[in-house]
Formats: sequence, structure tokens, C-alpha cells
Amino acid sequence: MDLRGEEIKQRTNNPWHDARPDWSPDGRKIAFYSGWDLAIMNWDGSDYRRLNTGTSLPQDPDWSPDGKKIAFAALGVGGLNKDIYVLDLQTGKVRNLTCDLGEDTSPSWSPDGRWIAFESDRDPRFWDPGGARSRDIYIMDSEGGNLRNITQTKGLSEAEPSWSPDGTQIAFTVQGDLAHTHSNIDIYLMDTNGGSRRRVTDFKDRYPVYTACYPSWSSDGQHILFALGHVPVGDEEGGQDLCMIGRDGRGFGMIYHKRGFLIRHPDMFGGVVGVKAVRLKKTLWGVMKSSP
Repeated sequence: MDLRGEEIKQRTNNPWHDARPDWSPDGRKIAFYSGWDLAIMNWDGSDYRRLNTGTSLPQDPDWSPDGKKIAFAALGVGGLNKDIYVLDLQTGKVRNLTCDLGEDTSPSWSPDGRWIAFESDRDPRFWDPGGARSRDIYIMDSEGGNLRNITQTKGLSEAEPSWSPDGTQIAFTVQGDLAHTHSNIDIYLMDTNGGSRRRVTDFKDRYPVYTACYPSWSSDGQHILFALGHVPVGDEEGGQDLCMIGRDGRGFGMIYHKRGFLIRHPDMFGGVVGVKAVRLKKTLWGVMKSSP
């Protein structure tokens, strides 16, 4: 869809599950999880083809900045936990970058292609005191070396890293109370070394329970697209909506809301110049959109 929440076009129609789309750097193709493997297609839905990674249940594809490789997560040796892999699109070769008893998922390339950020619950020192396997954000070089945990926060679950276009910051999600299933999730920013951590979203005054997740940057690095799930308040409708916010935490706007729709894994291609986010108004006959 466009960033006005209009001109929505369905690009796949398969009997299996298609999810987690990722634009190629030139905007001509989309990689995604499709059934039991990864697939790519042209942006208009044509030329669909499976990638045959040779792994089990691959997910979370992320295109390298040069467009030649795709990082992804898949079940590792023995099929017990997920690891990070890289597929070379020219040769079809797959490399295993991590091999750990923890779950390694959600890889994100740095803009220069030198580093990959990902989430992992591999270190019990940072699990929740109640025993929940909380996650941290790790980075490693593109060959799987120089691995380090850049969050190291006990009891908080940090996930879904997304590298900013200028390479200076990483957007990620934070869940603070793992003991309760319905605990709020917010989007934060930090430097690539884990410093200058800053909260971007905060909807506790609007929704008692919400999840702000799946952050995706605009190409100018000034806005973050994300999915906002929330429990309804009063006569509001719950759901999971498509929203946008400035990297400074200002200018929140709802892009798309439809009853019964759960928006997941948005991926933005291009900037937001001249785009006005929409807001929703309740009427006697339903929900209508208007300019802010």
C-alpha cells in the first residue's frame, strides 16, 4: 500500500502462509517466508520462486545492502533452536553464521553490509528472574565473527532490531514484564554499541495494553513504520494497526486501520516526503479517515 493507507494491492494468494516481507535494496523484488521455505517475487507479484535454502522452517529474511545475499533465521542442527544463516543469491550457497543452544532470530544488516544485528535468548545471565528466557540484541560481522551482546539487560526482552539507514542507530522493541502475557511492548532506539538508549513510543495513556512492534525505517531515517496492537478501550475497536512515528517520538499517525485486520511485519521502501498520516474518526456507520 502507499503511505496514505490507500491503493492496497494483494501480491500473493497461496494456500500456505506468506509472511515477513522484505524489499530488495532497489525496490524491484520482495523476499518473504512462504510455506516451508523462503521465496522472492517481483514487486508486482510476478515471477514467484522458492529459494530452496536447504534449511528447516526459514524465516525473517533480510536483504543485504548490495542485493546479493539474504540473511535469515532457521532451525539449526537437530532442529531444536534457530540460528542465523546467509544465502548467496548468485551461487545458491548457504552459510551458517551462528550455532548456539539459544534462539537466534530477526537478522538485520547494517547499511554498509559489514555487520548483522539479531535477537537471541542464548545467555541465561540476562533472563527474567522468574525464569523466562528474555532476549537481547547482539551484533556480529557478516562472517559470524566479533559477536557481542549490546543490550545486556536482565529481565527485559529486547527484540526485532532494525538498523537505521545512516548506520548510527538501531531501532528495537522492549517488553518489560515477561511474567504477564499481556505486558506492553515499546519501540526504542540506541547507538550501535548499545549506548544512548531512548524510548520512542509510549501509549499507556491511550491503551491499557498494547504492543508497538516490527519497526521499519523510512529511507531518510527520520520516520519509523510499525504495527500497533492494542486492547480496545470503551467503544473503540481493538486490533493491530499500521502506524508511523518520527525517530524523535513525535508526529505519531495511524496509517491504516480495518476491523478484523492484524497488520504484521511492515517493511517500508522509500521516504515519507509530502505524506500525511491519517487519523480515525468514529461515526454512527463505522470508521472514516481524514487528514490530521
